[in-house]
Amino acid sequence: MSAEDAAEQHNQANGLDTSDAYYLYTPNTAQATARDVLSLVGIDVPENHWVTLTDTDQTGIRFVEYHINPSQLEGGIEQYRLTTGEAIEEDH
Repeated sequence: MSAEDAAEQHNQANGLDTSDAYYLYTPNTAQATARDVLSLVGIDVPENHWVTLTDTDQTGIRFVEYHINPSQLEGGIEQYRLTTGEAIEEDH
């Protein structure tokens, strides 16, 4: 069973959605969610790039990664909550 299938089965069996603390994200779904969150604050990450956190101000595309800093993530998460009503905790 793939990680995506196992996470989907877990989430469905427990009636979980993205607003639940125990919702399982696979790396692919976490990346898709990160891209959605960031797009709400005007940061468009190409699908073939991984979102990674940096503690510097050097953000943007770096090879196959897109570096963001915590304040960008926090802003995106807040906009996501205001837009969708779903809360995402940045440590999940």
